Order: sequence, then C-alpha cells, then structure tokens
Amino acid sequence: MFGAIYFGIFMKRIIQPIEAINSGLYQIKEGNLDVYIKPEGQQELQMVTSQFNAMVRQQRTLIGDYEKRVRNLEKSQEEYLGLLVKKEITAQEILNRTSDFFVGPYKILRFYLDLPEDHQNQKKILDQILQGFLSKQKIL
Repeated sequence: MFGAIYFGIFMKRIIQPIEAINSGLYQIKEGNLDVYIKPEGQQELQMVTSQFNAMVRQQRTLIGDYEKRVRNLEKSQEEYLGLLVKKEITAQEILNRTSDFFVGPYKILRFYLDLPEDHQNQKKILDQILQGFLSKQKIL
C-alpha cells in the first residue's frame, strides 16, 4: 500500500510537468507566445521547462525584431526620399533598413551622399538631383 502511494506521488511529479509543457507547446502552436511554465517536478523536468521558457522568450524576440524590420521595409523609395529631404532620416539609416533604396533612378543620390561634405559643388549637385526628382514625382 505504501509503495502504491509513493508510486502515485512519484508519477504525479513527472506527469504534471510534462502535461504543462505539452499545454505550452499547444499554446505556441496556436500562436500564443505569452507562455510561461513554472519549473516544477524532478530536476530534469525543471531544466526542460526552463529551456522551454527560454525558447519562447527567444522566439518572441526574434519575431518582434522581424516584424520591426518588415515595418521599416514597407516604406517606398518616394517615402524614404521625402524623409531624407526633410532630414528626418539619414542615408545611413536608410541603408541600415533596406538595400533597395539606392537603385534605379535613386542611384544618383548615392553618388551625392558619397561626396565629401566640403565638396565645392555639393549644393549645386543636390539642387539638380532634387529638381529632377521633384519634377517627375510628387513627394513633398
């Protein structure tokens, strides 16, 4: 009789943490990344549960970073140009967000931005570039 009680307690300490992990996995499958499982039971199961929680935190971080990058990429070249002209963003920030900005007709902007700041014709070159863009597109 004592052996049966001990066996029941032992199994409960194993089964409950496994059921909690299984429930957490199901929640993640359903899209809920706000899952936390309190590490309980045998030491090995506590370690598995802690690793599960760490994995969920990492997934949340990775997905958050990915969504942020996607939001930044959703801007069009015209929007980036407008932000650049208004000095709300730098060329380096654009390059950090997307490699697709300085292509096509926007290649010339890369040439201008690579000029040294004290270049004697810098303002004249910028005015010509902007006039060319503004005459073809309504960005401002």
